[in-house]
Order: sequence, then structure tokens, then C-alpha cells
Amino acid sequence: MSRFNPIIREEAYPNGLFPNIPYVKNGVAIVLTNGKKPPVLVDGLVSVRQIRNGKYSSLVEISTIFHNIDLNFSVLSKNEPYRFDVIVKVNVRVTDPIAFLNSQINDVPEVLTQHFSPIIRRLLKQADILEYGSLDEAVLQKLVDSNNFNDRSGLDFIVKDVEVQPDVQAMEYVRQLTDHDLNTRIERQKADIIAESFSIKEKMKSEIVSQQIDNMREIINFVEELRGKGILSDAEAAENVKQWLKHNNALFTQSLIEKPGSYEVNKINEQAIGELYRDVQHG
Repeated sequence: MSRFNPIIREEAYPNGLFPNIPYVKNGVAIVLTNGKKPPVLVDGLVSVRQIRNGKYSSLVEISTIFHNIDLNFSVLSKNEPYRFDVIVKVNVRVTDPIAFLNSQINDVPEVLTQHFSPIIRRLLKQADILEYGSLDEAVLQKLVDSNNFNDRSGLDFIVKDVEVQPDVQAMEYVRQLTDHDLNTRIERQKADIIAESFSIKEKMKSEIVSQQIDNMREIINFVEELRGKGILSDAEAAENVKQWLKHNNALFTQSLIEKPGSYEVNKINEQAIGELYRDVQHG
């Protein structure tokens, strides 16, 4: 953090019987000091008589425009000994040149640092290092609301932005925890995907088997009808069903082999298909 003093120049002022009123440019203020009277701001109201009677011997030129300052802080987190690096971006200017001179401030960033530091430390000592992503706005709002700045300083400031990041050691700590958490999440997601995939496959298989059962039921009903009319013998009916199972219902046949006595098989048996199915198996 570099030093900054808004005083542009300080030099002797040639006062006398008819002193010249200094010319004041935009963005600066001129104060006459070191006289028998209190310092006076050179503005449109000051007179030659006032300057002469004051017997001022020094002239101070002060910048009154906004200056951008970056303030840096290293603050302990809730997770000691890990710390936050904080950057506060401030626009500051002199609004009361005489008060600023009387305050004898020669380093504006140091004054602002002393003002902001306790506020930032109180807030961040309660903050978890892993939650740094949400701290920028919280710290910014606290600093914006800090209205107990020394009015006698002659300064005014606007907090423009705040950046809160773990320092190098804390960032490594965050990375390790994040990697562990990421690996845990990946493994959990992999398990969920596998379980979901297995569930989808089982559902598909169940639906296919259910369709195969319906198809088989239609074929057997048709073959039974032909057998009942004497068009097919028992042996021919069994052979027709066997061939249909062989060529058109491989998945269902496999299911019957893998799951003998399963719900699907029992369901068929309950509908008087079992007798013909036994003929198929033993035909």
C-alpha cells in the first residue's frame, strides 16, 4: 500500500501592503497559513485586506479531486491459523481543506486503514474460510455503513469495491477440502448413475417381458383355438408354440430359464396356459 498525501505544494507566501490573491485552479484548494489569524481558504469571498491583516506567510495547495486508493488487509478467519487477503477499493478526497491541514494527516491510506481494519477483523473472524465467495458483498456493506469516520479529518470517501480471498496457505487448505469433496461427489454421482441405469434396464426388461407374455398369450390362445377345432393335433400345437418361443421370444425364453417359477410364469399358469407350456417344454 503506497502512501498518499493530497498536499500538492507548500511554500512561502509574499504577503505585504497589497498582497496578490492566489489564483485557484479547478480541482485544488489554496489555504493561507502561518499568520496572526486562523488559516483562511482562498475563495471568492476572501479579500486583500483580510489577507494583509492576517499576515499569512505560507501557502498550501491541496488536491480536492477524488483519488483511487487500494487498501490491503490480512485478517484471521474462523479457521485459524488461516487468513483472508482483503482488498478495499476506495475513492477519497479532501472536502474541508482547513480541517485537513489542522488534522496534520500526511498519509491518507494509513488513516483509512486504521478506520476500516477493526470493522473487517470483527466480521471476518466469524467467517468460514470455505465461504469466501459470499464475503465480498458482506464486507462492502459493512464498510459503506461505517459512518463514524473522523469528521475533523476533512476527508470524505466512497467504498467502491471489496475483494475477499483466502491467502496462499488458506487457498491450499480450500483446494484440498474441495478436491476431497469433489471426489466424494463424483463417487456418489457415479453410484447414483449406475443405480439409475440398473433401474432403467430392469424396467425395460420388465416391460419387454410383459409384452412377450401378452404376445405368447395371444399365440397360445390362437393355437388352442385351432387345436379345439381339430385343425391341429396336440403335438402340432405344442410344436408351433415351441417354434414361436424359439424364434420370436428369445428374451422371454431366457427370462423363464433365469427365473423359473417367477411371477410371470405363474401368471401364465393361472390362466390355463400351463398345460400347453408343459407340452412345449417336454414336447
